[in-house]
Amino acid sequence: MRTLLRIIFFATIAFSVQAQVVTTSPAFVIEGQQIVVTFDATLGNAGLKDNTEDWYAHTGVLTDKSATSSDWKYVKTTWPTSAADTKANTAANKLTKLGNNKATLTISDIRAYYGVPAGEKIMKLCFVFRNPAGTKEGKDTGGKDIFVDVYQAGLNVSFTSPTTTQIIAKGTSVTFSAITSQSSTLNLYINDTKIATTTGASISQAYTFNDAGAYWAIAEAGTARDSIYVNVKKDQETVARPSLPDGINIENNNTVTFILYAPYKTDVFVVGDFNKWLPNNDYMMKKDGSYWWLTVNNLQPDVEYAFQYLVNGTLYVGDAYAQKVLDPWNDKYIPSSTYPNLKPYPSGKNVDDGMVSVFRTNETPYNWQVTNFQRPRQDKLVIYELLIRDFTSTSDLNGLMGKLDYLKGLGINAIELMPTQEFDGNDSWGYNPCYYFAMDKAYGTKDMYKTFIDECHKRGIAVILDVVFNHATGSHPFAKLYWNSATNKTASNNPWFNVDAPHPYSVFHDFNHSSSLVRNFVKRNLDFMLKEYKFDGFRFDLTKGFTQTQSNDNTAANYDASRITILKDYYDQIKATDPNAYMIIEHFCVDAEEKELANYGLIPWGKKNNEYCQTAMGYSSSSNFNGVNGWTRDWTYNNLVGYMESHDEERTIYKAKTYGSAQVKPSLDVQMERAALNAAFFIPIPGAKMIWQFGELGYDYSINSKAGSTDISESNRTSRKEIRWDYYDVPQRKAVYDIYAKLNYLRKNYGNAFDNPAYWNMQVTEYDWNTGRRIALNSDDLKMVIVGNFRPDASITANPNFPATGTWYDLMTGETINVTNANMTIDLAANKFKVLTNKKIDTSSSIKNLKSENLNVFQNEGFLNIETDEIVTNIKIYTINGVLIKNIQGEKIIPVSDLTKGCYILDVWLNGQSIKRKIMLF
Repeated sequence: MRTLLRIIFFATIAFSVQAQVVTTSPAFVIEGQQIVVTFDATLGNAGLKDNTEDWYAHTGVLTDKSATSSDWKYVKTTWPTSAADTKANTAANKLTKLGNNKATLTISDIRAYYGVPAGEKIMKLCFVFRNPAGTKEGKDTGGKDIFVDVYQAGLNVSFTSPTTTQIIAKGTSVTFSAITSQSSTLNLYINDTKIATTTGASISQAYTFNDAGAYWAIAEAGTARDSIYVNVKKDQETVARPSLPDGINIENNNTVTFILYAPYKTDVFVVGDFNKWLPNNDYMMKKDGSYWWLTVNNLQPDVEYAFQYLVNGTLYVGDAYAQKVLDPWNDKYIPSSTYPNLKPYPSGKNVDDGMVSVFRTNETPYNWQVTNFQRPRQDKLVIYELLIRDFTSTSDLNGLMGKLDYLKGLGINAIELMPTQEFDGNDSWGYNPCYYFAMDKAYGTKDMYKTFIDECHKRGIAVILDVVFNHATGSHPFAKLYWNSATNKTASNNPWFNVDAPHPYSVFHDFNHSSSLVRNFVKRNLDFMLKEYKFDGFRFDLTKGFTQTQSNDNTAANYDASRITILKDYYDQIKATDPNAYMIIEHFCVDAEEKELANYGLIPWGKKNNEYCQTAMGYSSSSNFNGVNGWTRDWTYNNLVGYMESHDEERTIYKAKTYGSAQVKPSLDVQMERAALNAAFFIPIPGAKMIWQFGELGYDYSINSKAGSTDISESNRTSRKEIRWDYYDVPQRKAVYDIYAKLNYLRKNYGNAFDNPAYWNMQVTEYDWNTGRRIALNSDDLKMVIVGNFRPDASITANPNFPATGTWYDLMTGETINVTNANMTIDLAANKFKVLTNKKIDTSSSIKNLKSENLNVFQNEGFLNIETDEIVTNIKIYTINGVLIKNIQGEKIIPVSDLTKGCYILDVWLNGQSIKRKIMLF
């Protein structure tokens, strides 16, 4: 009978992790009692050891409504923004210091203290202790959160030592100590063998484990039980590993081989769904030098398996090469419409409270529709940089795919996605990567990413991925494997990371790109992304940091031969995998270095934000456009991406409306004229160009703004931004979009005329402010003159200096001009420009007209699909009684699974016109 009860108990147990970094009085925390929590700063990660400041508790609870052990509820205070944050640092969460690195927090009643509603069961108290500013933390060993179990009234039993799973060598003696909440007959067992019994409130007994195998230590008082899992290791097997790469190797539908590089470690187990997350000897990895490996058989082909590596008995890490991970903190916030049927996090298992890796042995391959995509030549690129989060109201790939026709109509031929490789959190710019082979689930499934790229390729649009190889967060497995919890940095023996970055631009943890381990990891990832997802190229973030040369703000941009070697190595890998793929770099180093890289084939970023902001505001100083076309000295323009705005710069029209001249600042009409004027002196200039999202609509929110807030501050820089698809319905803004479209049409259809620098002549500096800026193209294929009046306060008489006489055409209006004298002048009002060509260029196909009869609506698997060639700016769904229940901007795929079956009114806005239809949802 005892054996049967024990089997049931083992199948349902959740593992207690009450570390002795805190103790409580009374030892068993029960509702309705006052408790005193004592924190010992010398234990755990020792992050507050010897700290003389005040200490505060960041604290909440886990309840029966918590999805994972990271799902804290009823958190007492916010995290501080400064040491003076009175909302975070209150008397209620301030500790009383006792001296000797100890302090207490007294809670009179846990339900009242945390404000937990009646009926919700409190399972654990959660703690992180900190200094007033939150810059130093006292946590459990390994930087984990601290948990205290909450018990029900009555008889309870708990192990006080050890408190977690034990992995030990043969012959090890372990002393097991347990306590009860009231005097009772107390027994200790190792499996079915009783090793001690007593009558009282505590028991302690040593036991020597002589044989390898799996054991359960059980403390029993009446019907109350607690247990600790013990695995006694078998002798380490040293066997040559298979000839397979690091990571998860799917060998067939039933077999996978794991290979982990982890020097200096003593033992590694694989724990996961396939072994109930228990580190038994059948899953102890074999050793081969600094490598560990294990082949696992008898897997089910249609099952997604989650797993981690358990290293040295205490450290749980995921696999750096996993193509999917589960996140205990953030997955619960991903809508099912974004990621259907997401595998739940393995809560309640013997699993570290961190990301776990996932694989399936027979993953269905994606059926690519476009297999012969022809990429634009790199000097012909017109790139649209976007952040999926801030581009559509769904903030995912579903919404983005609904905007591809809008982007095609704009005339761009490439999309550059801000980083989408798995990053910490869901709400991010993406420059905090942690798993490079997994695409972030906050935007969609693996197949959704591929479908998006397929749909782009169908429209002639290349897809470029922004990649972040300068650094990674502490969630990266390589960082976790060799971590110094005392300094909260990577350890000095970490094979991949520097402890401190040698350059002054450090964020998170700095990769050592001089290491062959890092280089091979990066090159393997580049190869994988090109083959698996068919990305067309990459934009590398912060390549200035790809060096081990010590530098400061004054020297970091100096010529660095070692950095050049590293970047050329990555370029060579890209070209070896795909000779036509792009490698764009955010570099900003001395001209000699950037030119050498450009001549090798890399494409540096060419920032002209300040200059175009100046002209947008109506100021001539520091507004020289030279250089946006490439190297001014020798016109190597085909290897530079010029841009007015990027994710990292202030928006030109925000500056115009906020700081513009007396004529610009108060007038939307003038601001949009300035936006169009800038475009006319940006897009037609030779060389690759990049547009930041919504620049074509004159987006006028600051980079430091926050959606729903009027606060403009640096702290909001990476916050969500306002999504203003309604701008497309504002005539002045729509006119800017149309001008972008016409200019891009010109580039696309007369691109050959852009190839010879000798054909071009430009006057685009401050010295041309009063007489008009001018761009002239004189080729056999096309002759063109662009003249613009950048003065916001006066008309000018401009001299286009026509390359030839005859009939010329206004690209924007289609009007003709009879040029009888090459020196004839043109009067231009303030903020106006002309794009004149010697050929009539019909741009009508670049401007969409409304064709409402082509609107189709159908429902599919919980989504309402709007099928139209037109640009959708807004969709509203009303009940049959006229109550608005959905209002979504810029989408063609609308989730409706939350709506009940029945009749609704659908209001679709196409190009500023409303089309209403009655629909039936089923």
